[in-house]
Order: sequence, then structure tokens, then C-alpha cells
Amino acid sequence: MTPDTGGATGVEALIRMHLAALVAIGERPTGSASARRAEAYLESALGEAGCRVERQAFSCTDWRVERGSCRCGATDVLVVANPYSLSCAVRSRSVSAGTMDELAALDMRDRIVVLHGALTATPWMPAEFPFYTDEESRARVRLLDAGSPVAVVMVSPRTDHAVPVTIDGAFSVPSCTVSAEAGALLLASPGAVVDLVLETAAEPVEAANVIGRLGGEGPRLVLMAHLDTKHYTPGALDNATGLAVLLTLADRLAADPPCPLEFVAFNGEEHHAAPGEVAYLGAGRLNPGAIALAINLDGIGLGGYPASLALFSCPPALEAAARELLARTPDLVMVDPWPAGDHMIFCMQGVPSMAVSSAAPPDVIEAVLHTPADTLDRVDTALVARTAGAVEALIRATAGMRA
Repeated sequence: MTPDTGGATGVEALIRMHLAALVAIGERPTGSASARRAEAYLESALGEAGCRVERQAFSCTDWRVERGSCRCGATDVLVVANPYSLSCAVRSRSVSAGTMDELAALDMRDRIVVLHGALTATPWMPAEFPFYTDEESRARVRLLDAGSPVAVVMVSPRTDHAVPVTIDGAFSVPSCTVSAEAGALLLASPGAVVDLVLETAAEPVEAANVIGRLGGEGPRLVLMAHLDTKHYTPGALDNATGLAVLLTLADRLAADPPCPLEFVAFNGEEHHAAPGEVAYLGAGRLNPGAIALAINLDGIGLGGYPASLALFSCPPALEAAARELLARTPDLVMVDPWPAGDHMIFCMQGVPSMAVSSAAPPDVIEAVLHTPADTLDRVDTALVARTAGAVEALIRATAGMRA
């Protein structure tokens, strides 16, 4: 077991240690070499804490971008290849669409299509996502597939970072995203000749969830945090902080587990096909009768804002314990349930679930998460440590209900 885990100072020291190690790895998309380093770190840390460790493997693709460039006339435009895009090196005139009606009427064969407005105002749901289908996103993809463009350029509504509008391994047209400012340049020159190069690479690899277990038999409490990030982000808040809390609690609870505990580092929460969740379900681990409570740790500790707690399908006794904890924890606040994240596979099966995150306004969250700005200086480590203490208290209260 890691030494000096007692008290707030010891907890914060552990949090800082794990955060520094994980953020130093950098972006860690599922299947990447950096994600494998994160897997190895988690296996080692859970083992050192005293857990029985399982590496739950699955197949996926390691995708990476080698180069991306775009020129419109004499102007260079900064592009970000959409993750899992195919490669291309094309020169063609551009056409554009900002609505579904415009896209349906567009003659896009052998053209570079610039999508903007309502079509790119929100991220597209991937076609392969196993738990939810967005028919509007699928309709856009069908129109593009049928129209046979040579490439698609998506204009982000953001002016700070060109966060990819789509992440979809099933999308058959090479695609990239540009910032709102860069998109305005393209849209100001309708029919202009555009040169677009996207050099990407993809290879089949093995990735894994990392699972640690403590305690004996009986209904267990599942604590989870995802280990992967989006491409192009170091993922300090999303989700190195969640992993740091998970590892710290494994260390603190190992000597005397209050109940059977399972610590799951999911690999693929940010992936277009959620392969880690699918692997966990396929292994038969999600038996509702065998799980007393599932707690998701995702995006904790954004500086300047309290942590948040959301409840899903919790019986009255669990809800009462949560509200009692909130009453004595001023920087942990209740928020409405948010239907995204690894906790959803549990609550969809009727398992009492909770999600711990940051209670910042959506525009503040969106300015950091999934962007290059998700760096360690945004994290309030003292708040993360206090939140870890609150989650530990909740675990012990839940275990006490069954004692």
C-alpha cells in the first residue's frame, strides 16, 4: 500500500501524485500507445494498493494523424482531422450547406463540402454508438455518402479551438474540422478551389479496461472512472482527476474494505463505439442483483466551481445518505441527472447509480473539456481531495446500510 494515506494532507498528496503521472502521459485515446501506458500505470497502482487486478481486453483501432493541411486560393487554413477519418489528398471546388434542406439539395459529387450553421452546431453522434441512435446524425451521413464528395470540412461553432464535430470510425468520407474563424474564410469564397491533405494511419490493436477488486463475496459497490481521452487533449479534468480519486480510494479502503468493492477504469468512454463498456457487459459483470451501487467519477475539480453529485434510480435510503452528505459538504452540490458517461450502462439496467463531476455552467465546461485547454492548471487539487473524502464517506455509509 502507498504510504501516508491518512488525513486530508495524505489524500491530497496521493491525488497530486496520480494526477501528475497521468497528465504527463498526455492524450490517451483508446488503443493508442499512450493509453496503454495509462493502462499499465493503473494496473500497477491498483496492485500496489492491494487489489486483485484484471485486465479486461478487447480489440479496437489505434488511429493517429500524421499531417493535415488546407489551402483556399492563396490562404492557408488550419484544419483538425476528425478522429478516425480516412486519408485524402484532394483538390476541388468547394460547395457548402448550413441546413439539412440545403444539404439534401446540394450537388456535391467530386466536391469538397463545407458544412456549417445548424449542421455543425452540436457534435454528431457516431453511427456505431451501441447505446443510443441519433437519426438526424445518421441522415446527414447518408446524404453525404450518397452525394460522393471527395472530402468534408466541418465548421466548428467555436472560435478558440477546432474541436472535432464528428468522431466516427464508420464515416466513409475523409473529414476535418476548422474553427469558426477559418470557416468564415472558406464560406466567403464559394466555389473556390480548395487543396486538402489529411494523412492518417490506423491499425488494429488490443486495449483493455483495468479492474481492481477488494473484499469478499456478496453485492458489490462499483467505483468507475474512464482512462481514455478525446484526441487532441491532455485530459486533466477529463478524466485524470476521476482516475486519481479512484486510485486514492482503492488505497484508502484496501486495509479494511467496508463491503465488496470493484474499481473499474473504463477504456473507451470517449470512443465512437464505447468498446470498454461493451467488453464489460460482454463479460457478464453487470448483473443488477450483484451491484448495490455504482459511482462514476468523471470531470471532478474544475477550479472555481464546486463538485457535483447526480443520482440515478437511487432508493430512498441511498438518496437520504447522499443528501446528508451534501448537507455537511459545502463544495459538493446536487445537480440534475446527466445522461452521458459510463454510469449510464448501470442505471439503464436499474442499478442505483451516482455521478460525481463539476458543477460549472455548460459554457465553462465546454471551454475546457475535450480541448487542448484541459490542463493541470485548471484543476483544484484540494477540491479533488475533499471530493474523494466525500465519496469515501458515501461508500462507508452505503456499506453500513447492509451491515
